Amino acid sequence: MMIWIKGKTKIKRFVILIPAAFGLWIAAAALLPDFRVEVTIRSQGEVEVRATIHLDGRPVYIKDAGRGTEIRWLVGGKDVPFQTRREGDALYFSGLPASGAARLFYKIRAFSSYINSGDRLKLREAILISPSGFLALTGFFPGIEGSEHEPIDIRWRLPRRWTMISGQSSVQPLHRARERMWVAARPDRQGRAEIGGASFTVSVPEGAILWGGSRFLDGLTAYFRHAWEKFGPLEKADFEAFLLPRALLAGFVLSSRAIAVSDEFGESIDRLTHEMLHWWSGYRVPYWIREGLIAYLSRKIRVACGLDGEAIFRQHLQSCLTAVRESIKKSGKATPLAEMSDMISPNARFKDLHALGTLVARRLDLDIQAQNPKKSLFDVFAAMARNRNRNFDLRDLVEQETGFRAKPFFEKYVFGKIENPENLLK
Repeated sequence: MMIWIKGKTKIKRFVILIPAAFGLWIAAAALLPDFRVEVTIRSQGEVEVRATIHLDGRPVYIKDAGRGTEIRWLVGGKDVPFQTRREGDALYFSGLPASGAARLFYKIRAFSSYINSGDRLKLREAILISPSGFLALTGFFPGIEGSEHEPIDIRWRLPRRWTMISGQSSVQPLHRARERMWVAARPDRQGRAEIGGASFTVSVPEGAILWGGSRFLDGLTAYFRHAWEKFGPLEKADFEAFLLPRALLAGFVLSSRAIAVSDEFGESIDRLTHEMLHWWSGYRVPYWIREGLIAYLSRKIRVACGLDGEAIFRQHLQSCLTAVRESIKKSGKATPLAEMSDMISPNARFKDLHALGTLVARRLDLDIQAQNPKKSLFDVFAAMARNRNRNFDLRDLVEQETGFRAKPFFEKYVFGKIENPENLLK
């Protein structure tokens, strides 16, 4: 752009260059949503949220799980009074102006809520903060009722050297921001695989123990690729796995496209590979299908991907047999697998269910292959994956996919008592 200035004796010409990037920034700023949030992670275990919201008469709330503190509303730079009411894990505001721009400030203290899954802890919702990182599995962002599919501009302020390894500063629909798992830490190692338009990323931040080194990362990405090819594509496009320091996460957490586990030796690879198959299985099936069958197939895939050898697989089957024998001896009776599966709270018997379910799945796989060598339990699980969003009877599914008469098998091994579990491996 040129500007001409007329003086007494001559005309001077000045040339002002406006970078193209600046012009693009102006255009982008005009498209930013009215709903903006800045999140600051504090090392003392707090999340500080600053939001700019355009009030339009609809109810405004924050999802704070009862942990919100130091809440302030400002209009025109001045504090304004407000009232609150709690509905579940949400805090609703009233008494605010009906329209116009407003600023909201609040803090949420770190917290965790676990589901007891036998000898393991499954995270239900949490904001976890430690010197080694940050994990959020709850929608702590503010919201306007009815705006869940409208865009929100989220910006993160992190401790020095930290970066977002899951999620990032961006404009995105509010409901997606609440669905995802947010993880920040000092990055270290990462593995990635792309297949069929989807991606799978394994991240190991600084401070986490990476058992097996690059073999662990390569094996997990190969595992995801193998499952994708065997069981078909999933609805979502981006999947993530995290191996986190125990100082940050004690247990594990699974969402529809992300899983995080602590870096305990032996636990991390078993938990990651097991839980990943739940992306394909869905949750419309009894416990023994979700747990025993997946426990068996995850071990089979680990052998195929080089994460385990065949000898380790056989040792695992023997350990399952030992666990079932000890359970029968301790309780003085054999409990049918279906009875374990129907328990409303299977915590105390969860390990027994895994062990017996693995052995029954092994028996079913061998019997299917004995009748039709071209079919296996992998074909059954692929059919389960295709039907994961609808109800089905596994017995019918087995017969349709393999031709194997599943009903007599179920009567004997699922609904009946197995007094001699060693027969399951013969």
